[in-house]
Amino acid sequence: MNTIPTVTKNLLIINVLMFLGTIVAQSYGIDLAQYLGLHFFLAEDFNAAQLITYMFMHAGFAHIFFNMFAVWMFGRILEQVWGPKRFLFYYLVCGIGAGIIQEVVQYIHYETVLSAYDSVNTGMAIIPMEEYLNMMTTVGASGAVYAILLAFGMLFPNQQMFIFPLPVPIKANKAGKPEIKDSSTTEEPEQPEEPETTPKPEKKEETEEDPDTEQKTEESSKEEKQNPTGGSAEKDALTSEGTENKKENQENTDTAGNGSGEETQE
Repeated sequence: MNTIPTVTKNLLIINVLMFLGTIVAQSYGIDLAQYLGLHFFLAEDFNAAQLITYMFMHAGFAHIFFNMFAVWMFGRILEQVWGPKRFLFYYLVCGIGAGIIQEVVQYIHYETVLSAYDSVNTGMAIIPMEEYLNMMTTVGASGAVYAILLAFGMLFPNQQMFIFPLPVPIKANKAGKPEIKDSSTTEEPEQPEEPETTPKPEKKEETEEDPDTEQKTEESSKEEKQNPTGGSAEKDALTSEGTENKKENQENTDTAGNGSGEETQE
C-alpha cells in the first residue's frame, strides 16, 4: 500500500469501508443504498448529494472487487502522471457525469413508458408508481472507472496488457477504444523533393567585328566630333569644281565655233 499514490489509496479505503458498512447495516435492518444510492430525480427519496455518494456504494463483492481492481491498476498510473488534485477532480467529475446520464436515461424511459401508468406489476406484486420510482436506484463507481480506462487508453495507446480471459497481450487502445492508425505508417513514404534549379540566363551571341573596321569607325567618329562641318565642306568643294569644269568646256566650244565662222567668211 505504500507504493500506491495518496488519492488512489484513499479511494480504495473509502469504497471498502462503505461496502463493509453496508453489510453491517443490513444486519441491523438498515439499507444504506436507500439513503446513499442515486434515486430517480422524480422520486421522493432523491437527494442531489446522491450524485456523489452513489459512487462509493456497491451491490456485491464482485461489483466492488472489479471496480477497485481497475482503480488500483490504472488509477495509480493516472495519478502519477496527472498529480493527485487533477486525478481526483477527473474521478469525481466523470462519476457525477455518469450519474446525470443515468438520470436522463431513466427520465426518457419514464416519459415513453411509465408515465402512462399509475402502478407497476413487478412480477411479485402490483405497486404504485411512486413506490416504483423510489426503487430505481443506482450504485457503484463504474462510471468513474470507465473514465479511468478511457484516459489510460488515450495516454498509453501502445501499452501491452492482458485482459481476462485472453491469453495474449493486446494494446491498450484496442481494449478501451477503436485503434486509430498513425498516418505515418499507412501512407507511402514521401519521396525527397528535387532541388529547384534556377535557369541560367542565356548568353547572347557576340558578333566578332573586324578590328580594322572598329578602328576606322572610332577615327571617323572622332573626326566628326572635332569637325562636324568637315563633310559638308568637302561636298561643296567637289560641287564647285564640277561647275568650273563645265564652264571651261562651254567656253572652248564657243571659241571653236567662232574660228570656223571666220574661216568661212574669208
